[in-house]
Amino acid sequence: MLIFFIEKNIKYRYINLNKYKMYKQFMDIDVLICEAKQIVIKNDRNYYDKYLKVVEEFCNENKILLGGQIGMDLLTDIQLNKDIYQYYLYTDNTFEMAKKLVNKLYNIEKNNSIFLETILTHKEFNIQINTRLIIKIFNLGIYKNVYLYDLIGPIDIKGYFSNLMVQVISGEVYLIDIYRKLYTPYADKIGGYKTYSYYRDIEKNVYTKTISGLESKIIGGYNSYDKQINITKHDITDIKNIIIKEIISGSDNIIVGDYAIIDANNELSENIKKTDDNKRLQMISNMNPNDVKLLIQKAIKNRLQSITNKNIIYINYDLNLPDDFRIVKYIFYISDNKQDNISIMDMFNSSLFELIPYKNIFLKLKNFGTYRVKIGNYYVLLRYKFIDLWSMKLILNLGTSDNEFIEKKIKEILNDIKIIQNNIKNTPPIELFQLDNYVGNYDDEYIAKKKITSDTKFKHKRIYPSIDK
Repeated sequence: MLIFFIEKNIKYRYINLNKYKMYKQFMDIDVLICEAKQIVIKNDRNYYDKYLKVVEEFCNENKILLGGQIGMDLLTDIQLNKDIYQYYLYTDNTFEMAKKLVNKLYNIEKNNSIFLETILTHKEFNIQINTRLIIKIFNLGIYKNVYLYDLIGPIDIKGYFSNLMVQVISGEVYLIDIYRKLYTPYADKIGGYKTYSYYRDIEKNVYTKTISGLESKIIGGYNSYDKQINITKHDITDIKNIIIKEIISGSDNIIVGDYAIIDANNELSENIKKTDDNKRLQMISNMNPNDVKLLIQKAIKNRLQSITNKNIIYINYDLNLPDDFRIVKYIFYISDNKQDNISIMDMFNSSLFELIPYKNIFLKLKNFGTYRVKIGNYYVLLRYKFIDLWSMKLILNLGTSDNEFIEKKIKEILNDIKIIQNNIKNTPPIELFQLDNYVGNYDDEYIAKKKITSDTKFKHKRIYPSIDK
């Protein structure tokens, strides 16, 4: 009886052991997720392999850039997975290229579900297959006879679905968008902190791959004093200080660039040696540039009688960033009647449509006193330093002869970037991913595109290759 009992228990234990194995396998969630992803690829995504192979061949033949998540995955050596099956393409002559591509895809197997639709006229198009968004095509275009394709400095990487090399948006351009994602608040969203963690890891990967050869790779330009007017460097410094005192201090305008980096803390002040007249004043603001112009004119008239015969003007520049169609940079100048200009400040309009995290500091201005101002957090400062590099490349390609000045500015900006990165390593996460102290307005990009589309009188109709032959 006892033996029988033991035998029954042995059998019972054996059954429990199998259950234990089952539960152990069930609890090994990473293995299950990996297996599930492979099942999805095999039973669903693999159908689209033939289409994406043609997409890569088309990009290779027509000098089309890959960007978005697919470009980032290629750049960071991510293995093929279920989330890769959506391609972001960047090209000039967008509509014609989109039509050619959708016809090529249709000819693979005469799939009647394939169609091309306009999202933003002349700027953004979608191609859907079986009601699934597979390809987005964006306009890269030309800026004053400069092909932005060449300006980006793409990287050759082997595609996922063909044996061909495809060209991917370069790391320094990607970092502009990565830093934006790192300072955007996600705390109120499900899984928001996972978003921070993901982009933090991606940033480390892309930054490491990019920064070492960046100085030799980048050929940039900057707004130098090509034409001098009768005004001293001391006057220029005083004008910048007046702008900080009268327009930035006590407002929701946020300082980025040299003034924020030099004066953010003592460590930075000791490591960067720039004279006051070489500091570039930059701010993020939702103010109307005309209002800013009038405020500067009033402040200068009251304080600097020696330059009352000069005018304040501004010029707006569309930065043509691949992942931010709304950002505009305004450069304010002191100008005389001969139209000779000296730049005094850059203003970015980002707080019109996104939230910008900041911290308060006390900024000491020579001969003007100390004022409390807002400066961007570290990720904000990094983003606008990489935007400076982008701007320099654009300006140089438009033509400049001041190569010595350009090389100096490149080294200064890259030095600034490295110092900010070093400070990030010693900064608690709660300060990097702050829950308060934001300025600006959140305007969803998707809704903004819809508004532009609704305001546009002309829009291409959907194109079905099976019908529109």
